[in-house]
Amino acid sequence: MTTVDIVAMPVAEKLKLMETLWDSLCIQSAVGVESPAWRGEVL
Repeated sequence: MTTVDIVAMPVAEKLKLMETLWDSLCIQSAVGVESPAWRGEVL
């Protein structure tokens, strides 16, 4: 999938893709992927 492919997608499909990516990141984070230290400093 390229940026051009994503631009051509309907909004509903883009939102579904974003949701799928977010869910994937949440699962991955649960198995040891840590946020960088600078994020804590910014917050």
